[in-house]
Amino acid sequence: MSSSGIQLNLSLASEFLDTASWAHERGFYNVSHTNSVNSAIRAKDAIAIRLAGSSRRLVAHGRAVEELAGLAGGAELAAAFNRILQDKNRFEYGEQLATRARSADQLSRASRFLDRAKDLCFGAI
Repeated sequence: MSSSGIQLNLSLASEFLDTASWAHERGFYNVSHTNSVNSAIRAKDAIAIRLAGSSRRLVAHGRAVEELAGLAGGAELAAAFNRILQDKNRFEYGEQLATRARSADQLSRASRFLDRAKDLCFGAI
């Protein structure tokens, strides 16, 4: 994948984050939480393309954390990504309802992660 893959993933990450923000503002906290996670997953894909030339589509998101950690300079990014993924299943699959505070925290983490991805990737485009 080339710079078009980076741009596609960053565009989708932004779209998911915008949807997360919209949902949060309307009190749909689980939807916001889930879209924040999806934003980070797409941002991770853009980072992997930038640093490794491709991104593996991994069903087990823990393996995606390992993918980031294995990239040059990826340890800090992997830690941030791992934090975003920690509560994914609980809120995405309805084991627990996300609170306003939880949703806001996740939205903030995903926003920072996307900003880091853009900073890292835009130098490659």
